[in-house]
Formats: sequence, C-alpha cells, structure tokens
Amino acid sequence: MSTGVSVLISGNLFASDHALMSDAEIDERLSYLEQRINDVSSPYAYWQYGWSGLYSVSAISNFSTALDEEDHDEEVLAWVSGLKSSAALAKMLLEPVPLLAEPDMSGFVNDTVEEQRALKLVKLKEYETQLSATALRSDERYQWQTHATTIGVNLIAAAAIATWGDSDDALGSAALGIGMGELAIWTQPTKATQQWQSYQTHFSDIEKENVSWYLVPKLNGLDLVMTF
Repeated sequence: MSTGVSVLISGNLFASDHALMSDAEIDERLSYLEQRINDVSSPYAYWQYGWSGLYSVSAISNFSTALDEEDHDEEVLAWVSGLKSSAALAKMLLEPVPLLAEPDMSGFVNDTVEEQRALKLVKLKEYETQLSATALRSDERYQWQTHATTIGVNLIAAAAIATWGDSDDALGSAALGIGMGELAIWTQPTKATQQWQSYQTHFSDIEKENVSWYLVPKLNGLDLVMTF
C-alpha cells in the first residue's frame, strides 16, 4: 500500500514571513505590542536618564575640582575622573537604549484595504525591530566584551593617574570606576528581553494550537492532510 501525503496550508506563519499572516493575526500582534509600549520603555528611559544625569554631575564636579585644586596629585585625579565620567556620558548619548515607541507612519497612505494592510505590516515590523533591539541591548550584560571594556578603561585611567599623580589614588579610582561601571551594566532593565520572549512564545503557541492533521482514505492508500 502506498501512502500519499497532502499538505493543505491555511492560516498563520510566524514573524519570519509577515506577508502570509492573516489580517486578524496582524491586528492581534499589533495590539499585543501597543499595550506594552510604556511597560517596556519606562524602565529603560529611567535607567538612561538616571545614569546620564549621574555621569553629567560627576564630570562637572570633577572638572570644577581640577580647575580649583592646588595639590598636583588631587588635580590629576580630578582631571582623569572627569574624563572617565565624560566618556561614560558620551557613550550613553551616542548609543542610547532603543526604546519601544509608536512608529511614525505619517508618510504612508492608507486609502485602500491593501494600503491599510501594508501600513500595519510596516508598523508591526518596526515594533518587532525595536523590541528585539532593546532585548539585545539588555543581554549585553552577559557578553565578556562589555565587562572587559569597563575594566580596560579604568585600568588605563589608573595607569595615567599613577604616572602623573599618586599611585594610591590610582588604585582607589580604578576600584570605584569598575564598581560603578558594573553597577550601571547590571542595573539595566531586562523588561524587553522578557517581553520579546513572551511575544514569541505567545504567538508560537497560538500557531501550534492551529496545527491539525488527519488521515483521508483513498483508492491506493491514505492521504495525510495537515492544516496550519
């Protein structure tokens, strides 16, 4: 007996092929993500602005001290500390956390049903890109390069202090700088990672529930019919 296999395709595929999604799934995904904009973005915004503010205050304070300090060793320590804070602030400003936000769709037309669907697809892809990018940023804490950079910068700064200032100040500056750097790394929120995983799991589970199969007898055997 031979067995034929037929596969009937109806329904949804995961985000790898948005064009094959039904309108209902697109709407459901958009609703899911839109309801979580503030929930995801707020913790990262507080972290971003909080540490940026702290580095700004530290840089201003240290540079002010360096300009007024009469002791040479203390002046060197203040200048180097101010430069470290400025470097950390610059990184915050030049590489901000990609927050989940409402995409700008003002340049798109949505007069027809097809254009409305295309608009929703663009919006969905933008949301997914934002959320996955923020999740990747959160996961940098688990990369050795992130910690190596913090340690390396502070060791170089300590070497400069030891060369032109006091070696005891160098050790204290390195310890404080590494400690603050690690604190900044590990206090970065993980909300985006959790929501991105939940999003994928949620819609993956829905798709699995929509998969069914059954056997259909025919003259020379059976057909395996799958719908998903």
